[in-house]
Amino acid sequence: MGLFGKKKEGTKVSTKDMMAKMMSGEFDLNTMMFQLEQVKKMASMGGLLKLIPGASAAISQIKEKIKNGEVDRQLAILHAMTDSERAAPDTIFNAQKERIAADSKTTVRDVETLLANFKQMKVQMKNMKGFPGMGNLQ
Repeated sequence: MGLFGKKKEGTKVSTKDMMAKMMSGEFDLNTMMFQLEQVKKMASMGGLLKLIPGASAAISQIKEKIKNGEVDRQLAILHAMTDSERAAPDTIFNAQKERIAADSKTTVRDVETLLANFKQMKVQMKNMKGFPGMGNLQ
């Protein structure tokens, strides 16, 4: 499938489409889930990616997170959410966090950490909007 992923609804989404969505401020948990799935796929191509200058350190960090189960844990949490929860994470309150944690076999703290990381990433994506060349992704 290459650099293409499948959304839950069954439509194909390219990495370029996801980047455009992120840069336009439409970054949601569906986008984050797509990114994590792509990271897992790219880690398996680690040998090839090490040929890119400066990529070996990043690949090592990604592989470590995958080995520690961090990426799988985050994906389990995201898959335990409903489509509407992933689209509007601000509507996820304690009862939903408890259900998501139970369904993903993680803790409420893990769910809260993922949501906090998402909020930070969303702010970073908005800040990147002003960087030269980033507007060309749309």
